[in-house]
Amino acid sequence: MALRRLHGNDAETRIAIVVFLAPAMALLLVFKVYPIILSLVGSLFAHSYLKGRQIFVGLEFYGKLLQDRIFFQSLRGTLVFVAITTPVQIFLALMLSLGVRRSTNVTGVFRSIFLIPIAIALAVSCIIWAIMLNPNQGIVNSFLGFLGIPAQPFFTSPRQSLFGIIIICIWKGVGYWMMFLLTGLQAIPEQLFEAARIDGAKKLATLWHITLPLLLRPLTFVFVADTTSNFLLFAPVYMITNGGPQMSTNLLMYEAFKAGFIHVDIGRSYSIVTLLIAITFAIVFLEMRLLRPRH
Repeated sequence: MALRRLHGNDAETRIAIVVFLAPAMALLLVFKVYPIILSLVGSLFAHSYLKGRQIFVGLEFYGKLLQDRIFFQSLRGTLVFVAITTPVQIFLALMLSLGVRRSTNVTGVFRSIFLIPIAIALAVSCIIWAIMLNPNQGIVNSFLGFLGIPAQPFFTSPRQSLFGIIIICIWKGVGYWMMFLLTGLQAIPEQLFEAARIDGAKKLATLWHITLPLLLRPLTFVFVADTTSNFLLFAPVYMITNGGPQMSTNLLMYEAFKAGFIHVDIGRSYSIVTLLIAITFAIVFLEMRLLRPRH
C-alpha cells in the first residue's frame, strides 16, 4: 500500500514538473529552436520576391561567403571582440564578487553601485556612452585634456572604435555576471574558508584550491552565457557606429542585418546567421570541455 502511494506521488510529481516546464519549453522552441531551424533551411534557398517563390540552391551561399572578403573581415572583428570582452568581463565580475562576498553596510552600497548599469536600458547606455566619447564635446576627452592627454577620436577612428564598443559591453555586463558568481560564492560553506585560515593558507592559495574549484559550475555557466551574448551583439553597433568607420565594428550580427534588411539578400543573411550559430556552439562546447570538473 505504501509503495503504491509512493509511486502515485512520483507520477503526480512528474506531471507537475511537465506542467510547470511546458510554458518555458514552448517559449524556448518558438523563440530559440525555431529561428535556428528557419535560418538553416532559409540559407539553402534563394528568395525571388518578383516571382514570389524560393529556389533551392543548396550550399551556394556558403560557398560565396568563403570567398567574401567582407564576411571574413566581420568574422575577424567578431572573434577579436569576443576574445577580449568575455574574459575581461568575467575576470572583473569575479574580482567584484569576491570583494563584496561578505554582507556589510559598505559592501551593500558597492553592490548597488555595480548593479546600476543593469538597470539602465542598453539603448540608453549606448546613447550615454556615445555622448561621453564624442571626440569634440565628450566628457572623456575633457577629462583627458585636464590630464594633459591629447583628445582621442574614439568611435571616429578605425583603430579605436571597436574598443569603444568593448568598453560599453564590459561596463554593461560586469555587474550582471557578478550576481551569478556572487550567488555561487555565497553557496560555498564558510567553514571551508575558516579551516583554510586556521591552516595558514594564503588568500591566493585559498582562491585557487577552494574558491575556484567550488565555483566551477556557476563559472562555466557564466562563460557560456557571456560568450553567446557577445557573439550576438548588435545594438551598440547599430546605434553608434553602423559598422564603421571603415567596417572596423562590422560584427557578424550587424553584417547579417545589413544583408537581410538593407540589401534584401535573405539567403546571405540566413547563411551568416547559421555560420555564426555554428561557431558559437563550437566555442561554447570547447569552453564546457575545458571547464568541466576533473573528478
